[in-house]
Amino acid sequence: MSVIPDKSERFYEAGLEVSKEIHELICDFIIENFAGGVILEEEDDASTIGIKFYVPESKGLSFKKSLVSYINKISGESFFSLENIRTKIVANVEWEKAYKESIKPIIIENVVVRPPWISYPATDKIELIIEPKMAFGTGSHETTKLCIREILRFFEPGWTLFDLGCGSGILSILAAKLGAKYVKGVDIDMVAVENAKENIIINGVTDRVKIEFGSIEKANGDGKYDLLAGNLIRSSIVEMYGRIDAVVKSGGIILLSGLLLQDKDAMTELLDRQDIAGHEINQDGQWLAYTIFKK
Repeated sequence: MSVIPDKSERFYEAGLEVSKEIHELICDFIIENFAGGVILEEEDDASTIGIKFYVPESKGLSFKKSLVSYINKISGESFFSLENIRTKIVANVEWEKAYKESIKPIIIENVVVRPPWISYPATDKIELIIEPKMAFGTGSHETTKLCIREILRFFEPGWTLFDLGCGSGILSILAAKLGAKYVKGVDIDMVAVENAKENIIINGVTDRVKIEFGSIEKANGDGKYDLLAGNLIRSSIVEMYGRIDAVVKSGGIILLSGLLLQDKDAMTELLDRQDIAGHEINQDGQWLAYTIFKK
C-alpha cells in the first residue's frame, strides 16, 4: 500500500460505475496512474460495479480525461464521458483507512483469503494472505475462484505449478501451501510481479515459489510441469496454446480461466484439434474455466 498521505491535504473523491467485464482493467489503470488503491462497491446480480478512489487535490482533475479515454479505448465504444466520473472535495481524508475497511476475508471451499491487516479465527482452513495492491487476484473475482476450486480438486503434494499471468500470486501461494515441490509465477505487468513477490514473502513460501516478469517463455529449461494455470483472455489462450501444452508433462493438467460464455465456441474448436484425454468446463456467472487433461 502507499504511504498514508498528509492529513492536511485535501482530496478528490472520485466515483464511477463500469461493466463488470472490464472493471479489473480499469482498477489497475487507476492504481498505476492516479491512486494507491480502489474501493469496489458491488451487488451480486448487477452487471455493473462501482469504483471509488482518491486523488490529491494538488494533482487537479486531469485524471478524468485520461480515465475516460482509457475506458472508451478498452470498451471499443465512446459512451463514457467526463460526466460519468463523479468528484467531490473531501478534507483530511485518510483514504487508505476507507480502502482497508472495504476489504473483507473471502472464503472459497476450505481456503480463506484475507489482507494482512485482518486476522481470521484459527481454523483448519488454508490461509492465503494477500496484500491487495491490484484489483485482480484478491480472490473476489469469479475466474480466481474457479481456479482455486480446481487446484483444490486436483493439485497433489510434490507437484510443480506454472502460474501464467500470476497477478497477485494467489494461485502460486495456494499451490505452495498444498505441498508443491516448485512453483513459478510469471506476469507481463510489473505491478503484478512486485505485488506477487511481496505476497510470497508475507505467506512464507519463498523457498518454493519464484516470481518473474515475463510469459510462457519463462518455462523454457524448467522441465515439464504437472499443472499449468493460466488466467488469461481467449485471444492469448488461442495464440499460446501450443506453447502452453509443450510445458506440461504427459498426464498433467492445463487449467485455463479468464474465459467468458461467448468464448465457448472458440474453445471447442481449439480443443477439438488437440490430442487430449478429456476436459471439464466449470462456470461461475458468465465466466468459464477449462480443466484439460493431457494424455
